[in-house]
Amino acid sequence: MPIARADRGLRASLLGASVIAALLVSGCAGTVAPAAPGDVAGGPAGPGTPAGQQPNLPAPTGAVDGTPPLVEGMAVPPDLDAAFSQLLDRRAQAILARDRTGFVDVLDTRDEGFVVAQEGYFANLAQLPLAALSYAVDPSSLVRGARGYSVVVEISMQLDGFDALPVRTLDRFRFDRVGRASSGRYLLASVTDRAWEETHDIQAQPWEERPVQVRRGAGVLAVFDDASVRSAPGLMGALERSVSDVAARVPYAWDRSVVVYALSDTDFIRTLDDLPGDSPDALDGIAFTVPAGPGDPRTVATRIVLNPRILTRGGEARERLLRHELTHVAVAERDDHAPAWLSEGIAEWVSVQALPEGRRQVSADALRAARREAGGIDALPADATFNDDDSALHYAISWWACEYLAAAYGPTAPWSVLDAFAEPGVPEGPTIQTLLQISTTKLARRATALLVDTYAPEPSPEPSSGVSPKPSSGTSTGPRDTPTDTPSRSTQ
Repeated sequence: MPIARADRGLRASLLGASVIAALLVSGCAGTVAPAAPGDVAGGPAGPGTPAGQQPNLPAPTGAVDGTPPLVEGMAVPPDLDAAFSQLLDRRAQAILARDRTGFVDVLDTRDEGFVVAQEGYFANLAQLPLAALSYAVDPSSLVRGARGYSVVVEISMQLDGFDALPVRTLDRFRFDRVGRASSGRYLLASVTDRAWEETHDIQAQPWEERPVQVRRGAGVLAVFDDASVRSAPGLMGALERSVSDVAARVPYAWDRSVVVYALSDTDFIRTLDDLPGDSPDALDGIAFTVPAGPGDPRTVATRIVLNPRILTRGGEARERLLRHELTHVAVAERDDHAPAWLSEGIAEWVSVQALPEGRRQVSADALRAARREAGGIDALPADATFNDDDSALHYAISWWACEYLAAAYGPTAPWSVLDAFAEPGVPEGPTIQTLLQISTTKLARRATALLVDTYAPEPSPEPSSGVSPKPSSGTSTGPRDTPTDTPSRSTQ
């Protein structure tokens, strides 16, 4: 299920417990010290306001023109703005050039833990296909600390071949003065402030949190970690096949590329908003959208994150899941305003098309529920309750609503119905009635009847098993007046 989620965080790589402790120390400023020569005193972040504490300022405002939004703090003086910006430009150039020496040269090396973590971050980014990387200092975000200054920095980063635009994110960096007050220079001393990040709901990407192992295939950029990378060969092949299968069946323009997070835990999944269901661990995989940045609603990409249990699962079940999530990637924003049953139903419908009809299994729990309620289901699954305790049934009915549409009206029918919901506020019932000349009630009943008739009108199997379609030599027919007059099998 696609998730709208801002990709808003940038912080240091964490390379073990000892480094975590070092970063927590280096990332949090201490008590406020008297102003050093050249310091700017006063203002909301002056004496009496510890660094890291939020000043009492108006709420942040967004920007869509590439300039950092005004976040908090006091104005950055021109000399500090120039010094910080030049240092950040050198950092960006070193990363793009894979120049480790130049990257370390702008760091405050007095904190060994910080340097080790940053070298790990550099190693992670060196594996990514970076089309662009830049930094910009927020001009009104200066906060004075014990040894230097913290400012909000906007990071702009684009993955070559995978992001339509650079992704703009925010974090707070600290610059400490190194050397004599009169002749010293500022160096980057921290790229994370935990309290600030929590307050501003900053989300970190995997390459900012841990050592990663990046693998690239045809249309696929997969991000593993040290514990999950052993599954890379099998997963990369499955992803490449799935991209090809989905591209052949989705009628929309798509660049046939995707970024997939294949990590050894569900930590990243837990950072996503609006997750379906109650347990992130219960999700096998999820597609999530990446917006262009704060205040910018444009979608840069749709990425996929997989549950670690999927990495070692092989065969048809895993590839079916991959095709489901890749359908959300290929459809992108075109289903943003569609009913959940249509968005999820199309993803399920596409996911099974590469399978012979006899191997297109449905959940036994869903089949039993559909048989039990076949005469009483009079509505398509609602958005608000789609992922409740009956989610297996809802997915099955949604899938078979699309099977019914394709069998009764032709294989392009599900896409035509989806196109009808392209704009926000399109009413579901009247739109279905106009397009199909049947009500949503009849569509729900016919989808359920087709599901039950295709799989098992007999007593249900054990709940832990999936159910394959029963053998059938019947042919498809068009829609009739009664719910039971439905095609005898899927014809895709």
